[in-house]
Amino acid sequence: MVENEKLSFPVLPAKSYWTLREKFIQSTPSKITKSYLSLSLGITENSANKNILPALKSLGLVNDDLTPTDRIVKWRDDSTYKKVCEEMLKEVYPEELLHAQPAPNPERSSVDRWIAQKTGLGQNAVQQRTALYMLLCKADPEKGKELSKKNSIKPKKEKNSKKESPNKAEKQIPQNTLQDSSQTNSNTTPNLLGASINSDTVNPSIHLDIQIHISPEAKEEQIEAIFKNMSKYIFRKNQ
Repeated sequence: MVENEKLSFPVLPAKSYWTLREKFIQSTPSKITKSYLSLSLGITENSANKNILPALKSLGLVNDDLTPTDRIVKWRDDSTYKKVCEEMLKEVYPEELLHAQPAPNPERSSVDRWIAQKTGLGQNAVQQRTALYMLLCKADPEKGKELSKKNSIKPKKEKNSKKESPNKAEKQIPQNTLQDSSQTNSNTTPNLLGASINSDTVNPSIHLDIQIHISPEAKEEQIEAIFKNMSKYIFRKNQ
């Protein structure tokens, strides 16, 4: 390798990786086109052509004419899956990395640093490439099954909780109707009109609120007559 020569490594998200393997287990198409990948993975054709297809070719799963290779048959089989992953690692990654951070448990941070140095890429791009290397090193087909189960479990919709009926407005008791405790022991009990009545017994107090609605069309004489009658019949004042 020429000094300072930048290397490139494939990017294939774990979800896409396992989804395609499951699809190929069910049925492998005669051609793996960008439209097939778009439909299978729920991505745009441009993304499939730019990101997924190059990775599948680098891993030896798809030929240049988009036909599937014989490796796909072994890749989708649990009994030969690990061997296929070992072949992919040897073909895609330099021996320097394979020996320094070997399968099945390489140190992710060390792989990150190595790929960053060799590619000159940013953190996010480096982590994407490291993720595929780690996945191939693990070579565990059960991981794909676990992911498939998680995706198949739909979260339960929470039932709308019944809205609690608003509390009925509490009746407000005017302050002037509240009796002081000392009044209950007094011989003087207010009557309905606020006058004092001497009594040796304790009588309950009743409060009356009187509202008078006067029409804006009422004449002055009518209004005076109303208040005069109130004074006479309600407040018991002599005129």
